[in-house]
Amino acid sequence: MNIKKFIERTTSFVLSLAMLVTGFGGFQTARAADHRDSNAVDAAQEGDFSDVFAWVDPADNDKVILAFAVNVFLNPHLNPTYRFSEEYLYQMKIDNGGTPAEDLVMQVKFDSIARGGQGYTVTLGTPSVTGPRGNRELVGGTELCRGNPANASAGVPSGIFSGASALTGQEDNFILEGGVSNPRGTAASNIKCWAGVADDSFQTDVSQLIFRIGLNPNATQNVNNHTQDVERGFVSTGLGPLRGRPLRADLTSGSDGFGGYNASHVAVSIPRYMLTNGGQGIKEVRNDTGTPQRDPNRIGVWGTVSRPESENFDGFTTTHGDTFAQFERMGQQVAATVWVFNTPPLNETAITAGAVNACVGQTLIPGSATRVLSTPELKDLHNTTDASTDACIFRRLTPSSLLSGGILSSLQNTIEGRKTLLTAGGFISPGITGTPYMLDELPAAIRANTNRDYQKDITWPDYMRLNVTTPTDGIREGAATAGNSSTTFGLGGDGYQNGRRPADDVVDIYLRFAREMTDVQFGNNLAPTLLTGNPIPGYEPAGANPARRPLNCSNLVIDQATQAILVPCTDSRIFLVLQGSDFIERSVLDINNLANQVSDQRPLRSSFPYFGRANPVAGEPGTSEFPPQQ
Repeated sequence: MNIKKFIERTTSFVLSLAMLVTGFGGFQTARAADHRDSNAVDAAQEGDFSDVFAWVDPADNDKVILAFAVNVFLNPHLNPTYRFSEEYLYQMKIDNGGTPAEDLVMQVKFDSIARGGQGYTVTLGTPSVTGPRGNRELVGGTELCRGNPANASAGVPSGIFSGASALTGQEDNFILEGGVSNPRGTAASNIKCWAGVADDSFQTDVSQLIFRIGLNPNATQNVNNHTQDVERGFVSTGLGPLRGRPLRADLTSGSDGFGGYNASHVAVSIPRYMLTNGGQGIKEVRNDTGTPQRDPNRIGVWGTVSRPESENFDGFTTTHGDTFAQFERMGQQVAATVWVFNTPPLNETAITAGAVNACVGQTLIPGSATRVLSTPELKDLHNTTDASTDACIFRRLTPSSLLSGGILSSLQNTIEGRKTLLTAGGFISPGITGTPYMLDELPAAIRANTNRDYQKDITWPDYMRLNVTTPTDGIREGAATAGNSSTTFGLGGDGYQNGRRPADDVVDIYLRFAREMTDVQFGNNLAPTLLTGNPIPGYEPAGANPARRPLNCSNLVIDQATQAILVPCTDSRIFLVLQGSDFIERSVLDINNLANQVSDQRPLRSSFPYFGRANPVAGEPGTSEFPPQQ
């Protein structure tokens, strides 16, 4: 095969795919971590999840750590002014029966015991009401921790956000540990709890992946944001110069948009038997045609924030009812950010008010049943619905996965064809232009995928899949969570990774996975471009394969003389994922290690709660400032 001719004749596909490959992960992960992800939540900072986490405690593999963070983009200059809401009900929900619905909930409630200080209570139990509405505080659950940070004897209100600890970010003694005398509160046996300000461990090049590409997958509406083609600019063989950020002297090109910011965190280390409780477990992800099996060691974990459903003000005091309605949730770091848009894959129907009402079994959205919901409405809908209705409502928005065909087939865009095109375009090379191909590192069942719905299966319902028996092999001070004992830490078998640890490189995980697995449909205008007798992978006559639900690039028009894109793909998410990294890390080894994101963030602690210490007020010891812009 003439590789040069191959490259020239597949330019349009590689460019489109490239951005598929750069935008998916970027798209996903820039918001992957849910920072400011919907209109309603943006106005409720104390209830806006930055991240939720679930991982096996490396200090004791019989325990699981459940954690979440709110108060996104917390300015370290104002550390002492941020609080958790005393009105909200924070919950980590656990599915251990495969329903999917919460069989257990871990609830966290905060109170104000003195000006500047907050106490908190952590309780685990079986909810009396499941789903997003009518939630109640647990009665008769197991109290895991009760934090009382005020120093009443001294008459000084010390607390989670006050004192020198909040200014310098050096305080470690907020940990409540069962069996250990602690003047700040109590914890049950074998339990550890911690609440406070910590470095926001999430990293991504926000402006590159979000603001430059846009949050709307419609290419026409985003035209002003398409000022760069790829993550890092370089001259591609056969493609010519691609616009992107330049390589800097420290070998980076990306800028961590979350560098230097803190968030308000809660972390709890709990014996795993309290979470599995002998349940059936969730369904194991399978990549063949067999029936998924229940695994008692697998649980589903997601976080929610709810506000009181009623309020009364008597002129002096505000009181609230005892039921709560959910307005925020987060599970896997990819689902809502990348896929919840009113731009469905090709051959798929959009989400209407009537369809939503049918899924939830009530008139949640009044008005015309045929009205198509807007993207902001869908974002808010995701946050106010539950994992149990994800399959009915949102699953249709995730495109088909590539299948393994062995050859470049005219009727499917194959895994093998994608790898060939990425290699020819120069996007597999590590370091300057991209990252190595990832599927070769994964089990054969994933490399030779035969399940067209594979990505749908590992994305929905939107919760983290966690195998509580897969040990975490440690956290290295100054580096990151090393992940599970496997180098791929359950990737593809337990969702996009097995649970989530503070240093899991969620941007690169999704960038690399999506570029190699997501189906794309190209149009009739590309059919004459042949390679050894075969059309460009992804092309097929209209209606030839109605089972496919690819991203829509059927309208792409290329100037055959100049290779310029005259008409962009209908779905601009295709222009997202090309190089497989946002190039924040400083070395090829760091980029390739998906469980080790290293940039300008604060070093992770090597012991519970593992999150990096808070960024201090500028000028205090430990100040790192914000990443330099060049």
